Amino acid sequence: MLISWINMHILDTTLREGELFKFLGFEQKLEVLELLANAGLKRIELTLPYPPRTSKEHARSLILKSRDLGVLCVLHARAYKEDVANALSLDADGYAFYIGFSELHRKQKLHGITKEDALNKLLECLEMVKTAGYTYTRATLEDASRVYLEEGIEGYRSLVYAIKKLHLSGYTLISVPDTAGLLTPRLASSFFQSLKRDTNAPLAAHFHNDYGYASANTVEAALVGVEELHTTVMGIGDRNGIADLYEVVSALEDVHNIPTCVKREELKSLYDRFCKITGIPLPWRHPLSNEARSIRAGVHQALSVKNAEGYIPKKKLLFDFASPLFVISPYVGSNLITWLLNGQPAKELSFVLSEIATQEGVVDKESLFRILQKHGYKVSLEKLSLISDKKALVFLKLKQAQLYQNIIKDALTYDFVERVNFVKGDAELLITLKSGSRARGFVWDLRKKFGAQILDARVLYVDGGV
Repeated sequence: MLISWINMHILDTTLREGELFKFLGFEQKLEVLELLANAGLKRIELTLPYPPRTSKEHARSLILKSRDLGVLCVLHARAYKEDVANALSLDADGYAFYIGFSELHRKQKLHGITKEDALNKLLECLEMVKTAGYTYTRATLEDASRVYLEEGIEGYRSLVYAIKKLHLSGYTLISVPDTAGLLTPRLASSFFQSLKRDTNAPLAAHFHNDYGYASANTVEAALVGVEELHTTVMGIGDRNGIADLYEVVSALEDVHNIPTCVKREELKSLYDRFCKITGIPLPWRHPLSNEARSIRAGVHQALSVKNAEGYIPKKKLLFDFASPLFVISPYVGSNLITWLLNGQPAKELSFVLSEIATQEGVVDKESLFRILQKHGYKVSLEKLSLISDKKALVFLKLKQAQLYQNIIKDALTYDFVERVNFVKGDAELLITLKSGSRARGFVWDLRKKFGAQILDARVLYVDGGV
């Protein structure tokens, strides 16, 4: 089968699926939308507002902002006439309607409706939006992967029949989501290959991450020619989320040389800013985390000081990290220390550092500098900047908890602030700093600006992996 990726699109659903992980304020949503647009995303998704939980006015503003940014905004709603009517009143650029299709969902969530009933509801929705001439209409057969896996050949045939009918009736895309995250990459590839062969319809891939395969499955779907791939920033979503925007784009662009229209070079700054404004930490195992560039083993360090590509892919060094970070761990090698000291022999010093790291876990940048000074060594600050640093956790207790927004806004202007979280208990704010050495000056700045509003400030220093 000849595959073309010209018509492949990534739809980012951080502002819909992602909100199931963490609710975002309106100003946060606006900034996330701008970040996605700046990174080249051309399709995003919002959920249909259900007042008072969500606001129609905010949805309208986001739709208009998307249009100004040249981003197609899709409104996601249930396949019910009242939802369609509400959705149409918001005048989005496209609409997506979903309904459960597996036996489990139909019997236990939808009061025992048949597959034909589910199909008819989707067709009724299409009739309501058809006359408006929208170029994007998506039908979602929720829990489709379970039909494929558990309902035998008849179940698969019913899926093929539904997809064909929806496509022939005028839907521009049919989504067959892996709602419970049941598929592995091999199964995902087979699932979509079969459906593409048997329906010849444009399909959308939406994978959940229950077994950790959402991003890999999405890449597999792309490789067999699926037209739309669903992602979120960091893969956030219901339960443990869906496919990760970075993981999907970087694999397709860097490894498979498949263009996605996303600006690969913007993803690192997008993720950094997203973590900062939402307070959601980047997991240590994420490809954009500091841990992903941290070299711990002495033999790895020996090669990496000569050529970082030995342990970090070339495209990641080009787009994500300019260089590795070196960790002074119990396994530190003398080659790294010799490199730090511009060629001076350092075998004994490396043993000293290894012993200290064995007691303390790691030797951070500030401690290393003091140790080198104590032993009479000089080291360039440029090389020292490549040594892993400790982080600082700043806990602030405020005179009035409602004042926290002003302090958050100010804290977010510091480039070394990683994220800010509102907490409850003995403090109101928890501010994570990338560099522990900046903590005292940062707290001093805040006290100078906000004075008596800050009743107490405490700092904890933690390993960089936290």
